[in-house]
Amino acid sequence: MKGGEDSFIWDLTMGMGHDALMMLSVGAHVYSIEKSPLAWELTEAQRNLFAYPDLFQRWQMKKSDALTFLEQQKINNEENTPDVIYLDFMFFSDDQGRKKTALPSLEMQFLRSLGD
Repeated sequence: MKGGEDSFIWDLTMGMGHDALMMLSVGAHVYSIEKSPLAWELTEAQRNLFAYPDLFQRWQMKKSDALTFLEQQKINNEENTPDVIYLDFMFFSDDQGRKKTALPSLEMQFLRSLGD
């Protein structure tokens, strides 16, 4: 990955935005996708609460499913091609179809309880 402000990253599993903030802190431009309306709204509220315009001007957020977003993109368009497509590994099964058995973070457990 290129360093600094030349990096363009698609974060397809935004959640609460923690990973995106790490990417922004090293100068990347981040386009985050989140399918959960609750997680998106909480992250947007958090972003609006803090005044870091130099950081947040490089962060775009969209409510969407990652697959839908990818289908809508024209990846062969050089201007829209990201340097990195980031997926949070905690949401995926291994190559043998086993699901992860560890409990998610307390933050994620709380968010899931709100959705029930």
